[in-house]
Amino acid sequence: MSKISRKVNIMLFALMALLCGMGYSVTAQAALYDRGNGMIYDDVLKITWLQDANYAVTSGATTSIMTHAEANTWATNLNYKGITGWRLPSAVPVNGTSFSSTTANDGSADNGYNITRPNCELSYMYYVNLGLIGRFTTAGVSLTKYGLNGLGTQFSQPATTDVGLIKNLRCNPGTTYWYSESIAGGNAMSFSFRSGNESFIGEVSSGIAWAVHDGDVGAAPVPIPAAAWLLGSGLMGLIGARRRFFRA
Repeated sequence: MSKISRKVNIMLFALMALLCGMGYSVTAQAALYDRGNGMIYDDVLKITWLQDANYAVTSGATTSIMTHAEANTWATNLNYKGITGWRLPSAVPVNGTSFSSTTANDGSADNGYNITRPNCELSYMYYVNLGLIGRFTTAGVSLTKYGLNGLGTQFSQPATTDVGLIKNLRCNPGTTYWYSESIAGGNAMSFSFRSGNESFIGEVSSGIAWAVHDGDVGAAPVPIPAAAWLLGSGLMGLIGARRRFFRA
């Protein structure tokens, strides 16, 4: 191999390494992605969350928390930046067919703490995506520091707080987030971001609506910086030069 050929190969490999170093071939491992415009994508659940977990209030749609029926109606009718088809988060019974009143602390029941099943979207957000701690351990030990701020009930918590990419999560005493599912007896599934408890409460109780959407509806093409175009042009030029050299 001639000196010219070796130089072409060295420059070609250097450019490829540089492009890799800039992150164009690195696969991100995080579960939540900020799509901009107030939308967060979960690549495990394959759903898009409104970044503002209290959007129903901050948008002026309501000045208070809602019943289960009101929350479902709000989410169904939501038009966010021209996108429709929103819903409340979903929960699936642990047995796959019907919800049970059985309570457990190890995540093995429909009611209780430490539920990390992906098909319980609010609980999954709390424990897995946000890495928050519930009021009880899986062994049933009561903790004094838990919840959105790790403060527990012995300290006053703000009405709303930001955690990671999520904004305005509500943790007021007595308020829970609604799941979309209703259950027999006039109840509906709910989740408390104050304590990490999933449970069912009366459908006419007061709760919070947080809209989600199936799929990556906030996705947009990521523009490649000008520097990358220049590097790519140089790379193609070197490949062409290398081919011409060997044909000569």
